[in-house]
Amino acid sequence: MRPKGPTAPKRKTKGPDKVRNRTMYPALLRAFKQRWPNFRVLDVRTQLKLLQLMRAAFQKHRQHADDPNTFWWHYTERDQTFGRGGFEKINKLLGLFEVGDQYFSGEGDFETARRETKPYRLVPDAERIYFEEMSKKPRGRLGKVIDMNGKAVLTLPRAVQSRDVNGNTAKVWRNEAVPQLVPVSIEALDAVAAKWDTGDLYTATDPNDVQYRRNYTLELRKAATTAPAGRGFVAHQYVEAGSGRLTATGINLQSAPRSVRKAALVGLWDYDFENCHYAILEQLAARYGHACPKVANYNQHKEMIRKNLMDGVELDKKQAKEALIALVYGAKLQESRFVALYKAVGHDKAKLRTLIHHRDYKALKRDVAAAGKAILAGWKPGQRSLVNGVGKPISLYDGTDRNGNPKPTSPAKLLAHLLQGAEAAMLKAAFRLYPDKIVLLVHDGFVATEPLDTSLIQAEVLRVTGYRMKLSGERIAVDLDA
Repeated sequence: MRPKGPTAPKRKTKGPDKVRNRTMYPALLRAFKQRWPNFRVLDVRTQLKLLQLMRAAFQKHRQHADDPNTFWWHYTERDQTFGRGGFEKINKLLGLFEVGDQYFSGEGDFETARRETKPYRLVPDAERIYFEEMSKKPRGRLGKVIDMNGKAVLTLPRAVQSRDVNGNTAKVWRNEAVPQLVPVSIEALDAVAAKWDTGDLYTATDPNDVQYRRNYTLELRKAATTAPAGRGFVAHQYVEAGSGRLTATGINLQSAPRSVRKAALVGLWDYDFENCHYAILEQLAARYGHACPKVANYNQHKEMIRKNLMDGVELDKKQAKEALIALVYGAKLQESRFVALYKAVGHDKAKLRTLIHHRDYKALKRDVAAAGKAILAGWKPGQRSLVNGVGKPISLYDGTDRNGNPKPTSPAKLLAHLLQGAEAAMLKAAFRLYPDKIVLLVHDGFVATEPLDTSLIQAEVLRVTGYRMKLSGERIAVDLDA
């Protein structure tokens, strides 16, 4: 009789059931059961949770700040997944992960620094098995998919989870026929994967970034050949955020690296509301009689201002855009690796120092803060909550302080709730016009199967939300030889 190894506990969740909505490939499970010592000793739920952890090891947002070759994993998440002390027992038995000793150093605020945990790394032999199996293409039949209990997934779950991220009934998108199957080009993904293997793609970028993009390409390629979704389609499921925007879960095209996403969706049409949050911010402030000239100037001359930041701070275009949008979310102008801007500038303290002392950037920061203050003063909150444009509330108090007194929610968080609510309302208005042509929802835009009438969508957004927005779109093209 085979001895039983450590078992991961079943957990109860108030919010969306993240375990239930995760899936895995039985072929990958078989590969580890056959080729990794003691893996088959564990129960199937624990085996599958370990495979999910391997997947997390290659996600960009999991990259450890102290060592980019490792990933972070907070102890509360670890204990929730495997039980207190459970992971240590399992890893001692299997030896799948190398675990360092680095903990949070104490610099910066805890909410930002909580991800500074011990660094984790998948051992090379396990990584090799993982990528070998993920690189295999199904022969003949479409690939099978199993849930986190090891049972075959025969039908797709609903497109939008019934509960939002906070565990409340999801109402904003409840009656909308949100698209679930996104068509992708398997041929383009194959071509990209081939270039990863030969080292011909993105050879000048960070090796860890290349690895991340390569893994995402393989994941999408695998997801596009499964029996439940069908060949050439990637199944998507969304969870409604506290603000009402939809966030895709698991491997998806909403959060895929832009280069990989373009290859997968080549030939489709990509649309986005230009300078979305800044445009909403200016118009919303105007409703309460507040003018924000720096924000208005950025809305009118965004390319010039982005270029000024790129030249003055030595940022690339993506970094400049991230640094500017971070202001709307209350970015702190501090010389610390525990602030959001540190990541936005490529983990470069010299660039961070130049950015936070940049005259135009500091002026825009002040203007955004003043606009937010005017908006929050003019908005009519309830007694203990603030309700945005799609009816989603946010508490005016965020926990308690050390003395047990209610701690006010930060103005930046409240403002983001209002802006994202407006964004969700605009996306919903556009989707209702073209529910049969829009196949993927992104936070400030969408992807369609054919060209759409942008003027019609802009007019509908104005009618429904009162915001004058500019919608731009183009057919997705990718040159693999570039």
